[in-house]
Amino acid sequence: MFLLLLSSCICENWVLAWSEEFDYTGLPRGNIWGYEKGYIRNWENQYYFEGRTRNSRVENGHLILEAYYEPQTPIGDEWYDYSSASINTYGKVHFQYGKIESRLKIPKGRGTWPALWMLGTNIYQEGWPLCGEIDIMEYVGYNPNTFYQTIHCQGDAYPSYHIEVGGNTQASDDDWHTYTMIWKEDTIIEYIDGKQVNKYDRQSWHQQTFWPYDRPFYLLANLAIGGTWGGQQGVDTSIFNPSVKYEIDYIRYYIDHDSSTKDKSYEVLSSQPH
Repeated sequence: MFLLLLSSCICENWVLAWSEEFDYTGLPRGNIWGYEKGYIRNWENQYYFEGRTRNSRVENGHLILEAYYEPQTPIGDEWYDYSSASINTYGKVHFQYGKIESRLKIPKGRGTWPALWMLGTNIYQEGWPLCGEIDIMEYVGYNPNTFYQTIHCQGDAYPSYHIEVGGNTQASDDDWHTYTMIWKEDTIIEYIDGKQVNKYDRQSWHQQTFWPYDRPFYLLANLAIGGTWGGQQGVDTSIFNPSVKYEIDYIRYYIDHDSSTKDKSYEVLSSQPH
């Protein structure tokens, strides 16, 4: 497992520490990525498949997550109408502080719900939203040309009380865009194509007691169909011709490194994944 840790530092001399360039062919690398399988969350319509190149693969330098409309398809004692994929780095690559950058192209159409996001590695001990969530990019197809960047955490009243803070940015959903998150101990700043779109500061955060962004997180990339948000206006099945694709060019992680500064470090617990 990789644990990439950078303690807080006021400098911003970014040095590449880790990257997934998708410079190979086949399934996503198993020493970086694991899968979710089945019906997972948010009453989404898709069934997530594990290790099926039809739904998740690397080709031509890109990760492709691909969803199909396959009505009334049986699988075991269940059935599904849509197949897709959701991959994550849990137990393989974890991050704490630094800069994460990714170049993405999303599928359009009512019912699509692609995302690149992060969850606290303590999710299976503490649950959601106590573990914290950082949405680097989220998109719902019924609201075209609009991209969302949000953080989620627990509120102060009850462990299950959910606080969601963030915003949206207008950009063409026909184009590739670069999404960046700069993450320090007390601050998270998000960008699209180099333009700052959100800033969260622990010192002005009204729930300082419940700031979970001072611990390791892991990455997730998924293409959902329908669900509580993505499906609010239904799913347009005509967009599947025969599928819709979510593409990721790269994911890069930088540390804020200055050789004259003593108060930062990062630890790699395994070799670089190539």
